[in-house]
Amino acid sequence: MPAPLRSPEDTEIGFAPETIAPRLARSAAHFLSYGGMMTAYLISLALAGLVAIVLWETLS
Repeated sequence: MPAPLRSPEDTEIGFAPETIAPRLARSAAHFLSYGGMMTAYLISLALAGLVAIVLWETLS
C-alpha cells in the first residue's frame, strides 16, 4: 500500500494531549471562578428583558 500523499510544507505539528490539557484546565478554572458573576449577569439580563416586554405591552 503506498504512503498517503503529503504536501512538501508539512511541518508535523500535532495536537498531543499534553500540549492541549494545560490550556483546557486553565479555561475550566477561569469559567468556574467567574460562575457566580456570570449567573448574576444572566439573571439581570433576563429581568431587563422581562421589563422591556412589560413596557412594550403596556405602551402598545
